[in-house]
Amino acid sequence: MTTIDTETLDIFERTLRRVLAERDRDADATAALVEIGWRDFLAVEPAQVIPLVLRHLGELVLPSTVLDDVAFASLHGDGAARFGDDVAFAHPRRGVAGAWFTDSDTEVSFDALVLGGRRPRSLVLIATAGDDLRVVTLSGDAVDPVAVDGIDSALGLMCVRGTAPASDVVLADDLDAGAVPIACRRALAYELVGLTESMLAMATEYAKVRTQFGQPIGAFQAVKHRVADVFVAVRAARVVVDESWSSDPEPMTVAAKCLAAGAAAVASQNCLQVLGAIGFTLEHELNRFIRRAKVLDRLYGSERELRGELGRSLRTRGAMPRPGTFSDR
Repeated sequence: MTTIDTETLDIFERTLRRVLAERDRDADATAALVEIGWRDFLAVEPAQVIPLVLRHLGELVLPSTVLDDVAFASLHGDGAARFGDDVAFAHPRRGVAGAWFTDSDTEVSFDALVLGGRRPRSLVLIATAGDDLRVVTLSGDAVDPVAVDGIDSALGLMCVRGTAPASDVVLADDLDAGAVPIACRRALAYELVGLTESMLAMATEYAKVRTQFGQPIGAFQAVKHRVADVFVAVRAARVVVDESWSSDPEPMTVAAKCLAAGAAAVASQNCLQVLGAIGFTLEHELNRFIRRAKVLDRLYGSERELRGELGRSLRTRGAMPRPGTFSDR
């Protein structure tokens, strides 16, 4: 049952679209989202606002640190409230297995990414302890963030890597660390869906107006097939990520992130082919979507890595998860 009425949600969505449409493409959108109450809505009804906000960020290819908000909000108890704005979440840098942080009695080793080009007062990490995950905080003085010179500088990615003594680490045993990758993969899936839908709209519109041999290129079967492949891929991803709210979230969010990244990859290739030479230029905005999709694919496991993780999970479970059988949001 939702706790936000339809009228309030409609007002939020209209405000969201207006505010984000006014943003510069390279400006961090987080402050604008906070001003219109994004974090308040997130705390009350994540299933309603995460799809709206993340898909729209993807549609406009806007940078933000919203993934931090999602991670903090996913921590049960008072996890979202106990951390301030000067605390950042350290997200996995390497795939699935090698991304997390290892701890021992004497030190914590970490290898992660911080969004938004920030040098925070402290970091929140997910540490591994055997087969368990733990939430830990690490003083910002113990890390030296280094800017990542990658293909999408607008995200302001900072790499934090090293080892810190146990005395600099605070353990939070009362928070549910396992909820973080589930929530973040779901959020990233929605953002990738938004990116893909924008690329699809871009290619579809171009196919209507670009003519060849006296007719729009959209009339040619080869072009229709490329556009149709993107449409099918993104619809499948959207169905699965929406279903993850009501089904077993662990395998469903892995599948959703995997399918969304796959759809973005199909769109990157097919839409580029539809647009032709103009799509290869930096002057055309398609390159922004392709670069952002490549980066988002790597966070919390790439499409290839997640396919393997999903297969191993299903083999261990011995059965496919049944849709609609999970109600704890």
